[in-house]
Amino acid sequence: MSEYVIVRINEELIPDYQIKLNTQGKQLEMSPVTSWAQIEKNSKELILILAAHCVYNTKVKIPSKSEEVIRQSLPFALEEEISNNIEDNHYAFTQENEKLVVSVVSKKIIEGVTNELKKHGLKCTQIYSEIYTVPSTENAISFCEFESYYIVNKQNQGTCVDKQMLENYVQLQKNQQIILFTDKSQEAKNTSKFIIKKHNIALLQATNLLASIKHKKAINIFQGQYSKSKDNKNNKPNSNTTRFAVIALIVSWLMINIYQLWQSNNEINNLNNKQLDLLVKFIPNASLTERNDPFAAIQSRLKQTQTIKTSSESNGFITALYYIGATINKHQKIQVQSIRHRDNKLEVKLLAENVSYLNNFQSELIKNSLNMRVKTGTRESNKDGVLSVITMEKL
Repeated sequence: MSEYVIVRINEELIPDYQIKLNTQGKQLEMSPVTSWAQIEKNSKELILILAAHCVYNTKVKIPSKSEEVIRQSLPFALEEEISNNIEDNHYAFTQENEKLVVSVVSKKIIEGVTNELKKHGLKCTQIYSEIYTVPSTENAISFCEFESYYIVNKQNQGTCVDKQMLENYVQLQKNQQIILFTDKSQEAKNTSKFIIKKHNIALLQATNLLASIKHKKAINIFQGQYSKSKDNKNNKPNSNTTRFAVIALIVSWLMINIYQLWQSNNEINNLNNKQLDLLVKFIPNASLTERNDPFAAIQSRLKQTQTIKTSSESNGFITALYYIGATINKHQKIQVQSIRHRDNKLEVKLLAENVSYLNNFQSELIKNSLNMRVKTGTRESNKDGVLSVITMEKL
């Protein structure tokens, strides 16, 4: 019986390979699989790793230690970073110093995985982004080579890169050092950028993932409503415990509201003083009427520049549309699903037959859009292909 079985799940929710590991006997075996039915069931622990480009990893600061408050706040704290509807995502997190490290996954993906586990009678309590199978090195980007793609880990934030897109991806990283983990013989590469380290890839992935889990660096996506913890119990609390919890909640709510009211009054006074200081600083000749109501005065002054700002936003929107149109003409297999202009950003929802077409389109768009910042959101797969949202804004 294997002690661990680690299985990679791709963007189509199909297993790619499994790694069987027995740490006591130091036995390791990596083998391809093409269906959930082929996954080894006779193991003490099954761990899933999800294709890196299906998981968005980021960091955010939320001033609360309450799990309930954090889970309610995360979607809104990350709204500007995520292209799709915030309600369509599942958010998993762990604490790191004063910030939260967050993994964002489409609910369709996590629910699809859960259904497959149940359908095939597989017991699994852990699923992670596959970036945790690649060593994270400070001041460098780590690449792990596979047959047709690379896994990229940059301080525990990463993705999958098609092999054809490697050179373009490396160019975007400017002068950062790159470490390439591989078990293949490498031809001559640009040694000023690449440090090549030969490894048994299966051993590298297994040991690095288990170490990340042990040191609580990896984020288990099975959290919150999707929690599958072995320690979960269905025992109901007794009535005394429930009554005490309700009373404690009411008292806490009252204390928080009283404190917030007192704090709000102080903040209002401080804000009025800061508004007056700001008005006098930038408009020394402000009239007495303006000084009596600095907020209204600042608003009035800002309205005078609104026309200029609106004109600038329109120019940015037209420029972004031009770049999109020019690139679409060269990539006929990319379909535009929708276009939205919001907060000086152009969001374009695209549909392609596969990830390679999307990567090629994005690379071409980045080359063309010299004065624009191009970002790609979380990708989703459906029966028609792969959906992705590209966001463009002026530099």
